[in-house]
Amino acid sequence: MIANKKVVACYIRLSDEDEESAKGRKDESNSVSGQRQIIRNFISSDIQLQGYDIKEYVDDGYTGTNFRRPGYENLMDDAKRGEVGVIIVKDFSRLGRDYLETGNLLERIFPLLQIRFISVNDHYDSDDFKGTTGGLNVALKNVLNNMYSRDLSNKVCAAMTTRAKAGQYMAAKVAYGYKKDPEDKHHLIIDEEAASVVRRIFDLVVEGQRKGWIAKYLNDEGIPSPGEYMAKKGIRCSGKYNAEKPRWTATTISEMLRNEVYIGKLCWNKSNSNLSSGKKMVKNKREDWIVTENAHEAIVSKEIFRIANEKAFTGKKMNSKPVKPCPLVFCAYCGRTLNAPTDGNHIKYRCMNGYGTFAEKECMNVRIKGADLEQAVLANVNMMAELYCEESKKAAKAVKSGTVSLEEQREQFIGERERIKDLKMRLYLEYRDGGTKEEYLRKKKEAENRLEQVEEIITDYNRRLEKAREDGIQSIKTSDAISEIKGIQTFDKEMLKKVIDRVVVYGAEKIEIIWKPMDEIFGSIAENTGFIEI
Repeated sequence: MIANKKVVACYIRLSDEDEESAKGRKDESNSVSGQRQIIRNFISSDIQLQGYDIKEYVDDGYTGTNFRRPGYENLMDDAKRGEVGVIIVKDFSRLGRDYLETGNLLERIFPLLQIRFISVNDHYDSDDFKGTTGGLNVALKNVLNNMYSRDLSNKVCAAMTTRAKAGQYMAAKVAYGYKKDPEDKHHLIIDEEAASVVRRIFDLVVEGQRKGWIAKYLNDEGIPSPGEYMAKKGIRCSGKYNAEKPRWTATTISEMLRNEVYIGKLCWNKSNSNLSSGKKMVKNKREDWIVTENAHEAIVSKEIFRIANEKAFTGKKMNSKPVKPCPLVFCAYCGRTLNAPTDGNHIKYRCMNGYGTFAEKECMNVRIKGADLEQAVLANVNMMAELYCEESKKAAKAVKSGTVSLEEQREQFIGERERIKDLKMRLYLEYRDGGTKEEYLRKKKEAENRLEQVEEIITDYNRRLEKAREDGIQSIKTSDAISEIKGIQTFDKEMLKKVIDRVVVYGAEKIEIIWKPMDEIFGSIAENTGFIEI
């Protein structure tokens, strides 16, 4: 394999422990810009490298004890394809702090790939060495780097543990629903836009919904997944949130439900791995955790958190067909269902189209306190029930009297119909016994015309009586529904749906109740009880 002698690769690495070791004072020589400047200065001063194309590979925030770094892996992929002729680093520790792996690169891999390797501050250039390229001096430096990494790991862990015990947030990433306080990076503050979704998730679980159903519901509603949302905001998020395929999953819901950060807790030392080993994390026992209560503002209450976890992780097999939520409250502008997430100790109905980058202007004001909306609806439902009961009693008497009258009038015309049929028979007998034909045909025609009129009148009475019976049946159904909701004191959506089609929210001070089409009495009352000013 012949390497491309016209490409020099600059490899730059900065880890979190490098910055931590400086105790808040940035070591400029180790910064990305500092390393870049050192390498570029060397390239410009080396006659052999003049005219080379320069390609840069950067790993910012990755430990040197683990070689699974995206920048390093891209560098090695290009090197194996023969696209790199020279690799330059500031010092050996930037390449790696594992002396065995670093030594293997210098002694075997780079020579095999015909790559020249330069460590600027170590004054090392593989072209100046013969035989074993590293020599004793290089091997000693790698061992010292490894020892330094172990010592640094212990110091960093001790410093972070001290801060965690003081209630400071130490993780680089934040949980969905929070963001770092711009005035104190070790303190979390609520990201209200995302927090409202977190509250909705907990409320749905408390209502009995399955995690898989909730994930589908959020996807169907078009609510950005944590990965998608935080990527757009430029926030590094914790958890396994995939920004490339932004979909809510049951696993995402589970992780959120178990995360005690949402009740104001900070939990540190949940897992352990020495920074110098680069090995997988090992979960620690609960008693070994460092837990700080009330470290920041909670998104959900402890009671809701407890109930949600009990319902979500009971271990019992849930019904394959979960009960769908009963939509009752809607946005006046986009028609979207309004749920009632818990906002601290209060419940607010709000339209999710009023939040985020693509918020609808009209929807921004569609929010109302849960207590205000529910009290207004319950008051109107009870008023409707009282008015209906009064009017229906009056109407029932009138309907009963009217039905009797209709039946009596219909019977009169039924009697006339029978008399006309008898008349037609008598006219025929008279004609047969010697009457004139002209007289017979004239009287017969008159009788048939009147019979036709009477049949139409009887048919009309039948229709009116049938309508009265149907109205009576509907009235009974309406009365039954009213009886069930009369005196209702709680905002039971299933019960309210018996008489309400939907509650439309225009803002904090105006709602509209759209009643279901019931009987005529109910409809006439409903005409005057739609819009409500709160």
